[in-house]
Amino acid sequence: MLIEGFYTAIVTSMEYLQENMSEGVAPLFAAELELKPPDTAYTPSLLETASDGFYELIEGLLEDIYDMAKLINRVSTSENTYRDLMSSNEDLTDLRGDIISRVYDVMKAARNYAADFDEYGHLWNDDRAEFLSQFLTYGHILTAEEIEAAGTDPIPENPPTLTQFREQIDSYEDLYAQISGFSDINVFHDWFRVSIRPFKHALLNIIKKWSLMFKDHLIHHVENSLEDLQGFIASTQASFKT
Repeated sequence: MLIEGFYTAIVTSMEYLQENMSEGVAPLFAAELELKPPDTAYTPSLLETASDGFYELIEGLLEDIYDMAKLINRVSTSENTYRDLMSSNEDLTDLRGDIISRVYDVMKAARNYAADFDEYGHLWNDDRAEFLSQFLTYGHILTAEEIEAAGTDPIPENPPTLTQFREQIDSYEDLYAQISGFSDINVFHDWFRVSIRPFKHALLNIIKKWSLMFKDHLIHHVENSLEDLQGFIASTQASFKT
């Protein structure tokens, strides 16, 4: 009777997980995508080897379900505990394996989704000051091929035009609008919800910093030009008076 009771309790608990890891259900578990340069990362982690990750959470839940069989000592003199009997039960093992398989599948799907954002990695990994320095000198970022072709010879300078400045600023403004349109919530396999709000907020702030960097440079350039012009006018007027 005890063996049957523990079996029923464990089956009921694991079938609850299984049923709520199926299609047509509301999300049972969730994770958030965050920006942690140089990479993106989920909280909880969706890596199988991560401590305190989602996989470990599910394993912990399953272990807790099995550990119900530890609550009563075996009446029989057999060396096998009720927990041992539950662990060796093939039906329970198959059910547990199915749950773990669903967890693997949903973690893989969520990781693949996060990998789609790798194309924006240069925004948070590139040095903005170095980028601006090369842009002001050559009108663009030097490629590896250009540097290799030049060898020890200096690369000809080609300062950017106002049109190039406008194109750079417009590209960041367009990208900001594109990222703003991304859905904050995505659901995988119907039962796992992913929020990208933290990542999206951080990325939008970074894009804005890139745009402001070019705008600030133009503003300072205009201010300096006006100061130089005022100085020239003052010097010219003084020379006329003399």
